[in-house]
Amino acid sequence: MTLPPVVLHVDDSEDDQVIVRRVLDRLNLDCHLSQFARFDKALEALEGGMRPALVLVERRLKRGLGEDLIGWIRDRYPDAGIAIYLFSSEPNVQTAADGIVAKHVDIDAFESELADLFLRHLGSGGGTAHEG
Repeated sequence: MTLPPVVLHVDDSEDDQVIVRRVLDRLNLDCHLSQFARFDKALEALEGGMRPALVLVERRLKRGLGEDLIGWIRDRYPDAGIAIYLFSSEPNVQTAADGIVAKHVDIDAFESELADLFLRHLGSGGGTAHEG
């Protein structure tokens, strides 16, 4: 039995956490969503064995930087093929992430970009489990 892919979302914005859940629910993707508001809690989950297929991380967190988490994942799992996207309101940021998701430009555009990203990396259909 194959477990559904894990989506790790690290963001201290409750609004963004709700948006990510809503988009995944609407798409009915077969994945497990794990959300954390704190950098240190996400790092604990990763150190405890969580292996996400997709990571969404806010650039600036209250207890750490998204870039630091990206660096940790890249160093620890260089060949794992984990897709990592940085949430930022600054679109021209230099990053080790696979891409940047522009935040809060327009809510519909934000949701549409998330939906495209989820479909590209997770496929289609099946339902979403939530944790965090």
